[in-house]
Amino acid sequence: MNTNAQKIQADLAEVGIKVNLNPEEIQVMLEGYRSGTQGFSYMFWGPDFIDMADFLAFLPGGKVASERANWTPENADPAMLTLIDQAKVEVDQAKRIEIYGQLQKMAQQDSAFAPFNQGDVLAAWRSGIQGYIWHPVWILDVALLSEGG
Repeated sequence: MNTNAQKIQADLAEVGIKVNLNPEEIQVMLEGYRSGTQGFSYMFWGPDFIDMADFLAFLPGGKVASERANWTPENADPAMLTLIDQAKVEVDQAKRIEIYGQLQKMAQQDSAFAPFNQGDVLAAWRSGIQGYIWHPVWILDVALLSEGG
């Protein structure tokens, strides 16, 4: 992440945006992020739940967008707000994919967030451990683990 952060810093400097890198432990950094007082951050983020609707948190009116980036419905594109309203209630899977695709394209052009990469999750365990099942949200359900031969 340090190398990527330095690259982002250099790229932003080319367009006149000065970024001071301030690496911190995650628990320290999260205080400024969660209070919405941090102007810029670069961190890993994974899904909170397995559905496209997880993306809504990062759009105007969503908890993350509103509380942490001040990206509220009052300062958002009305066309995006219409799609967000549709996304919240649409049940047809093909229509949902279409709506969320449009929202992603809009967010790429105008957003408080700039997704840079999504890191891989690696897992390793001893051969005697049974019951390991990878899950993209929980990572590890320890209740399923046992030691076997």
